[in-house]
Amino acid sequence: MSTNQTQYRPQRTRFLSGIQLYLCRMGVKEIKCANCGAWTDGNLKHCTHCNHDHNAADEADRKERMAIKDWEFPWIPIHESDHWGFKVLKYIGRGGQAVFFFIMSILAYIGSSAAH
Repeated sequence: MSTNQTQYRPQRTRFLSGIQLYLCRMGVKEIKCANCGAWTDGNLKHCTHCNHDHNAADEADRKERMAIKDWEFPWIPIHESDHWGFKVLKYIGRGGQAVFFFIMSILAYIGSSAAH
């Protein structure tokens, strides 16, 4: 750590001093590095002592969540090769699915509000 860098570490006091209050309002924060245990600027991505990435676990979790396919409602599939009458019946079936889903959502909402 160079001599021209200032380091703010909040004290465990009951009252904040003027400079502490000012730094807290300005959004200055420090975090303890999980790798080396040194206090570093919380606004930086890497530790100034060991160059450890503070957001490595969050980035790995975000990439894992992005790899998972979103859930899609299981609509009745309608293919281009289906006969027109069969397509009409499938569209009616999809309407029934939508109504059923709507009714179940309303029941879940009523059930959850009644539980509180």
